[in-house]
Amino acid sequence: MNIIPFGPLLIQEKLTDSELAYIKEGFYKQEMVNIKTSLPDLSKRGRMDHTDKEYNGILKPYVEQYLNVMRWNGTYELTSLWGNVYENNDYVPPHIHIKCDLSFVLFLEMPSKEVLNLKKREGMLCFMYGEQASCWAKVKPITLQEVLPREGEIYIFPQNLQHYTIPLLKANTKRVSVSGNILLKSND
Repeated sequence: MNIIPFGPLLIQEKLTDSELAYIKEGFYKQEMVNIKTSLPDLSKRGRMDHTDKEYNGILKPYVEQYLNVMRWNGTYELTSLWGNVYENNDYVPPHIHIKCDLSFVLFLEMPSKEVLNLKKREGMLCFMYGEQASCWAKVKPITLQEVLPREGEIYIFPQNLQHYTIPLLKANTKRVSVSGNILLKSND
């Protein structure tokens, strides 16, 4: 059997320990001033320096791998980077990103799956695509992907792929991530 890939390209990779350590160090050195967005406020959300050469160098092989799979021949620019701290009951509802072509989320800290209530999908990162099937449809399309992220994992996806998080329900747990946007530039 040959499965034909169809739909938005979503990749998941794992950073090396040294790459993760560098980004964590930069994250914890920054001042976390809440960014005003249309999304619910998290415990903390703050801008990071998207022009930092080390951040760009770390992200480069992962972004280029994505671009190779989608056969992109142009260049790209990291246009924004921000950190997020999710604590008790913090979540982000379904949304997309604007003024970019690709988005990503990188997990710096994540509770272990033994701590989470997986029956309630606690801590999941969810991606939605396409139309939902009616309850009478005999053939149900796959329109939802849910992943339980682990520390050091990065997910890269098209900016218009809806995504959201399921809250952490346990006290004294937190999820820390860095998100960013990428603009593609044609070589024409």
